[in-house]
Amino acid sequence: MKNNLLHWSLCSLLFFTSCADDYKFVNEGIPPKAFDPNQPVVVSLIEPDSGVYNTQFVISGKNFGTDLSRIKVYFGEKDTARLISSNGDCIYGMTPKQNDGQNKVSVVIGSEYKGELPSLFKYTRMEQITTITGTGNTGENADGTLAEAKFRVIRGMCMIADDNILVSTDQTNVRLVSEKENRVTTICSGIKFGGLGATKNRETAYGIQYDGTHAVYAFNRAKGWQMSKILNTLGTEVTGRVADCVLSDDDQFLYFCDTSGKFGRVNLESLEVEILNAELGNLGGLTSWCFIARDKVNDCFYVSANLSNKILKISSDGKSFEDYIGNGTNGFMDGNREDAMMSTVTGLAVDDSGVLYFLDTGNGLLRKLEDGIVSTVAGRKGNLAVVDGKPLESSLKWPYDLGFDSNGSLYFVECNAGMVRKFTIQ
Repeated sequence: MKNNLLHWSLCSLLFFTSCADDYKFVNEGIPPKAFDPNQPVVVSLIEPDSGVYNTQFVISGKNFGTDLSRIKVYFGEKDTARLISSNGDCIYGMTPKQNDGQNKVSVVIGSEYKGELPSLFKYTRMEQITTITGTGNTGENADGTLAEAKFRVIRGMCMIADDNILVSTDQTNVRLVSEKENRVTTICSGIKFGGLGATKNRETAYGIQYDGTHAVYAFNRAKGWQMSKILNTLGTEVTGRVADCVLSDDDQFLYFCDTSGKFGRVNLESLEVEILNAELGNLGGLTSWCFIARDKVNDCFYVSANLSNKILKISSDGKSFEDYIGNGTNGFMDGNREDAMMSTVTGLAVDDSGVLYFLDTGNGLLRKLEDGIVSTVAGRKGNLAVVDGKPLESSLKWPYDLGFDSNGSLYFVECNAGMVRKFTIQ
């Protein structure tokens, strides 16, 4: 017992004497120990044995080595911790987001050496809906601090570099929302957009004019996010409204779908427009807003058939599609994806694990599809007055578009409330 306590005390020096991201072992009396492939990896203890996202932890054991590039600490099957230091017998890090409840903890060195903690770590997931900006007064647009800013009807958004947000309104304005700078700034006006699509590094975003000629515009960080036209028109075949666009995995193509059922793409190098499928059918007419999302995990696209109360799944080459979520009835029901009911489905976003989140605008809900099952994530049915708080106790008012930041938090905009809000899962 005395030896165990001494071992833990030495390890805990790291835990209690450092701060920020530059943790180091400060007791030079503890020599670092290299990994020995001829010895087992032993995981003895984790302290604390429970926590939330980004809880500081110390794992004690044997034969971890000191090369952080070779060490991974798993909470559950796939959630890896952010590691700060290791001296061979102790690993210091920060807990990752993980499944709620009891999770096993394992240490893997390289790809073949593994040790597992004999006990479980209890994780408490924290979920919260908060309002980022917007007063609820949709009578005017006004720049200023997050608390001061006002938005007319918001139709679309896009997450960009530094986790800033581009927001588009019905009054042909695109606004830059920055939490870090506590500022909302109008960056352009005169063109009506819905959702916008961003490149992988989020340094450039693209928007397609909702109506008219469907000109294509770019917003580039290096140019202060100012709008520049890159293509005059999508062509005469695109006769419906275009409410959204999304980039290919390699950023070469910009995909779109119009409300008359044309699914196509723009080659961003040659600026050639290609209609991949013209037979999706009427997706809602001239007053509809159909959104699009790319699913990298399942190699497909999703399109919201706004007024048909369905979500379509389209193959990556665009040649085949199916009614994927919803039975077409205007209403509300969770359950199997084919039987689910929605009311005016709009914005779509897919997380890194392939879970599809979507906004059921008519019901005032955030919902998701996971493992073939539709469930309600946030909101109370009925488009009630805006209320923050726990997801299923909060209320949403005509949510319209959404997107993930670099940390996995989900932002969404509310059409008739003129607000930008955030769904945090930790």
